[in-house]
Amino acid sequence: MKHLFIILLGLVTLFFSACGSKIPFTQQQPVKNAALVYIYMVPTQNDGIEIEYNAFNVRFNGKRVQGKISPNEYMAYNLKPTQTKISVVKNQIEEFALDVVLKNQEVYYLKITDNLDGGKFNLQVVQKNEALKDLAKTGLAGSSIEGSDYIVDALVSKPKKESNTITKTPTSKVERIQKAYEMKDKGILTENEFVKLKTEILSK
Repeated sequence: MKHLFIILLGLVTLFFSACGSKIPFTQQQPVKNAALVYIYMVPTQNDGIEIEYNAFNVRFNGKRVQGKISPNEYMAYNLKPTQTKISVVKNQIEEFALDVVLKNQEVYYLKITDNLDGGKFNLQVVQKNEALKDLAKTGLAGSSIEGSDYIVDALVSKPKKESNTITKTPTSKVERIQKAYEMKDKGILTENEFVKLKTEILSK
């Protein structure tokens, strides 16, 4: 009986340590002169049938942004308040796109649904209440690697913060390259993307 308890305790510890690898969802506000867009994915109900889900790349106006979104993950993007083509890409080939008119200081929730009839997927705008229930079950995409750096500010500049505090020492080039290498090793970056990023880091 004692051995059984130890085994169960070990399994519970393993479960919670795995769940803790992602930064839990945190509600944000748009930055100045921007609209905030959440894109997330939760598994569909499968009646106990094991389903293999894909990770999705995100594009804005055809331009791919860093990272991928997998089931039970989300990303947050601050975008220019204008009409924007937002799309998700499956297996680097199949794409589903929405044209969304983004308004300044508004928050938008876009949900990826995979494994529909015929293996299809889609991206849809959902209401805040529904989205927040879904997002509460998610963690920040890539947070086990990069932490909050995966909250991307795409196509809009963050306002500079005035502070009297001592400026933090910037991350060294070696550390930044190491992080990029880890992302490549995890499949988040391709070899070409890693080489390009490494070159950019070294050139600064």
